[in-house]
Amino acid sequence: PTIDSSTFDEKVKSIPVIVPNGCKASYQASDVWKDFKGIIEEGESLPNDTKIEVDGICYIITNNVERTVSVTYSLSEDGYKGKRSIVIPESVIYGGFTYQVTGIGKAAFSDCIALTNITIPNSVTTIGECPFYACENIALFKGKYAEDNGRCLIKDDKIIAYANASGATYTIPDNVTSIGSAAFYYCPNFSFFFIFLFIV
Repeated sequence: PTIDSSTFDEKVKSIPVIVPNGCKASYQASDVWKDFKGIIEEGESLPNDTKIEVDGICYIITNNVERTVSVTYSLSEDGYKGKRSIVIPESVIYGGFTYQVTGIGKAAFSDCIALTNITIPNSVTTIGECPFYACENIALFKGKYAEDNGRCLIKDDKIIAYANASGATYTIPDNVTSIGSAAFYYCPNFSFFFIFLFIV
């Protein structure tokens, strides 16, 4: 097919292009391909901060030596907005390499109004701020850090996110010592909110 420099938009150009061995220099010199974030030959490691997509979930490479990735916001125009259920895997395969999923990035699933439940694997060790900002229909968290019957994500005694659609009242668990940014943002069903400890 015939293509030119206007064929791809900037979002598409943010993903890597895997090319046959021995062809990298030719692609880097081409007007069509030179603006892509990464042009990688088969078998070559992707650089850190490269965004990839596997099975409808987007990731950013956090360590290309240890091969770890973190879930990030979607590259598509609609993002994750049409998804009702998301299961984050412990690892993904991309470009012939296996990457461990160790994090969820800042605002990764923000404004996903259709999302009702999400499963977090045991491999996740870091979660950024406001990961589920304005996800008003989440009713259940599953997997790692899910506590209080799946109504909250609690990590290191800190509430990271609340399942906004899980009920009209909520009592902060005794073990909680802090509440994350926007953890309770947009809870249209709330009628009572109970706090029985001093939050610092």
